[in-house]
Amino acid sequence: MIHSFDPPGVWKPFGAFALGVIQGEGQVVSLKGQVALDEHGAMVGAGDMRAQVRRTLENIRSVLASVGGRMEDVFSLVHYVTTLTGGDSRISRSSIGSPGSPPTATTPRRDA
Repeated sequence: MIHSFDPPGVWKPFGAFALGVIQGEGQVVSLKGQVALDEHGAMVGAGDMRAQVRRTLENIRSVLASVGGRMEDVFSLVHYVTTLTGGDSRISRSSIGSPGSPPTATTPRRDA
């Protein structure tokens, strides 16, 4: 059985989706794809990849915190970008909160 949730202070998803889902007794939490939106649904950091990554990580941190999780609990990230030039698309280990044991990560390029 799953329990879906939309914590306060984070953008509200559109359609029939939730920001997060808790699965089973082991507290495995799956998050909806996070983007650089503020709590009102406004874009943060248009044209500034670092600002967008920062806001996206803040959103992930907020969603996890609402169910007792931390960034150190993240075991996998997929980070989509529209370009691999003109900005730093890398996520630093310290921004995730686990410099000694970072999660796995994939950064595919998606055409806009």
